Amino acid sequence: MDKLTLNYVWERIPVVLRRTGRGQRLRVRLPFAEANRQWLQNDRRTSPIWIAGKKYWELPKAWFNDFY
Repeated sequence: MDKLTLNYVWERIPVVLRRTGRGQRLRVRLPFAEANRQWLQNDRRTSPIWIAGKKYWELPKAWFNDFY
């Protein structure tokens, strides 16, 4: 692994990206599956959004503190 860049990591392993801008959501790089949607939602009211073109989930930023 000679190139440990953000793109290299983003494309190959599950990643949580916490963006700091107002109104920006968490981005979670995890494959699409209904089981993954349910796991990410964890009985919360809001459902995660799958961004198909970019292949990541978007979650409310407030979930970051409980995300583990």
